[in-house]
Amino acid sequence: MVLQFPSGFPEEESDIEMHAEKVEYNYETGQSVLTGSVNLQYKGTVIRADEARLSPADKKGEATGDVMILDGTRVFFCDSIQYDFQNKTGLMTSSSTLDGPWILTADHVQQTENGVIRLSCTRICLCPKERPHFYLTAREVQIRNNSELKAKHVVVWLGPVPVFYWPVYKRQLDGSGNFVGIRIGHTSHSGVQILTSLNFSPSDHLSVKGKLDWHQKRGVGLGVDARFRKDGNNSCLSQYYIHDRDFVPTRSLETPGEKDRSRLKFEDSRRLGNIWNSNLEFNYFSDADLLQDFFYDEFDQAIQPDTRYRISRTTDRTSMGAILRVRVNDYEQVLERLPQFYFDLIPLEIGGNLSNLFFSSTNQAGFLRQQFSDDAAEGYDSFRLYSKETFDYSKKFFGWLTFNPSLSLEAAGYSKSKDPVTNAQKEESLLRISELFSATFSTSLYKVYEPPFYCFGSGRFLHVLTPSVTYGYRSRPDKENEEVLQFDELDNRSNMNVMTVELISRWQVKEQSDPLINNIYSISYDLENEESRWGHFNLYSQIRLTRDFKMDFLFDYNTEEKETQSFRSDLSWRYGNKVGLSLGYWNRLEKDNLVIPEFSLNISDDIFIRTYFLYNDGTDKLERSEIILVKSMHCMDVAMRYMVRDNRDERMIYFTVSPKNYSTGGLRFG
Repeated sequence: MVLQFPSGFPEEESDIEMHAEKVEYNYETGQSVLTGSVNLQYKGTVIRADEARLSPADKKGEATGDVMILDGTRVFFCDSIQYDFQNKTGLMTSSSTLDGPWILTADHVQQTENGVIRLSCTRICLCPKERPHFYLTAREVQIRNNSELKAKHVVVWLGPVPVFYWPVYKRQLDGSGNFVGIRIGHTSHSGVQILTSLNFSPSDHLSVKGKLDWHQKRGVGLGVDARFRKDGNNSCLSQYYIHDRDFVPTRSLETPGEKDRSRLKFEDSRRLGNIWNSNLEFNYFSDADLLQDFFYDEFDQAIQPDTRYRISRTTDRTSMGAILRVRVNDYEQVLERLPQFYFDLIPLEIGGNLSNLFFSSTNQAGFLRQQFSDDAAEGYDSFRLYSKETFDYSKKFFGWLTFNPSLSLEAAGYSKSKDPVTNAQKEESLLRISELFSATFSTSLYKVYEPPFYCFGSGRFLHVLTPSVTYGYRSRPDKENEEVLQFDELDNRSNMNVMTVELISRWQVKEQSDPLINNIYSISYDLENEESRWGHFNLYSQIRLTRDFKMDFLFDYNTEEKETQSFRSDLSWRYGNKVGLSLGYWNRLEKDNLVIPEFSLNISDDIFIRTYFLYNDGTDKLERSEIILVKSMHCMDVAMRYMVRDNRDERMIYFTVSPKNYSTGGLRFG
């Protein structure tokens, strides 16, 4: 029997829908009694039970017998429930719910008006058995907005034995707060490895990850990662230690053998008031090989992490602040800034809103010291003051020709100089001045084409041509580079008298912003180099043959040396969310020829394959390759990762076991 309002009931009750085998309505009490396959629905909330009593007037009721509640993305099972449909509040007894692979059971569950679900006397386990081998208990569990879980007084049990206790445990329900992670693998440098991590949150703002690693050849490694977040401020502390029984240096010059090795990393980012920002990064490593041996993913991103502090203030008119960069690890080659202050004026229109004349300024002042990794080499230091003032003008003539001239004056002062003959540092100050003038002429031409056939979802195509000519001139500085201490690119100045021609050709579907064909051609012409006027010819091209298939080309040809400086080609194809394939070829200076194929395949909804290869046909070596296979199971994800790095003569294979939400998205390598 199906009973749906209105059916002899007040009109305002028509937004409640009830289904049951039998319905009895008491006109005196205003209650409905439903029995047999009860289904109650109200604004996205569904309750199913064997029996239910409902007061349609105030939209309150209770249900008993194999009760199931569906509210948004979460499902609860319980013996009985008292529920307020209108306010979405209720109380359940002997309830259970699922959170990924975890099964949560509780004596009482209460849902409040602010979206918080409270579970008291809770048990959390992976197995639905009455007596699981492994489970957790908590005095109270809170679920906020279906996105965050917080448990208080958590005890870990192995059978009947309690083995661990947390006062507060917290995790995100999107999988970012996995409880336990295990990687089992083998590398040619470390032998068999078992890498474990344990995550917990002592408070609402603090999350901690403990690491315990065992390496067959190297020993046991211990680490802790702690992160604190509050009011937009973030702090992160990472520490790792291992007594390496088989240290083999690759980048450093240290003696092989047993060695205590460690790292300490600290990052802090916070706002100081409304407009000031503070950023600190500290990195200490006991030796130059630690990052590559135990944190190779970080090593691929940065071989030599910085230690620096920056305080900055940015408004719509100015940018100012200070940078402190120091050399913490004596084996590093670092340009230290002790400190360096800066003040930049963002381009400001002068002379009224119709003048099209802009002024900008860049200013730096700081104590600089160049340190080298070789202790025998002498470094040098100096106080440097740098300023660059620029005037820009923009004007359009005839409605189609844009003219952009720019004039800059650069000045750099140094407290010390360099002997151009002996390269020795001299205790003499130096001031160097140069000026730079540039001008660009550009326009845009476009035309709409209507081909006789319909393709790419449209029958109209837009072709845009943007030619531009830029002339740049820098006078010869009054001091040569040989007299200036070389700290960074600001200290390497030379005269310039060059014209550059560029053409951008873009084809796109009229109704879409992504171009089908985008080509950029550019070449430079040196007016002072009498032997070879023409400079580098560059071509960048991207062609999208279909929505899922595109090609990229990057070509750099040195006309003076008559050789290809760099050539790169990438083809990528994706079929929906199932298959992805890309193939790249990279040639650099005719010495380094790299072939880079990548492949990803979703075999089914729970099996994923990712591959990556980097082959150097110049050395005939497979410099790096990775194959990752992920199997998503009922309560956890199992992954296998196999990596080969011939540049280190290293092989490694890992098996990863973790709760749900192992990263099954596209992997990025580089």
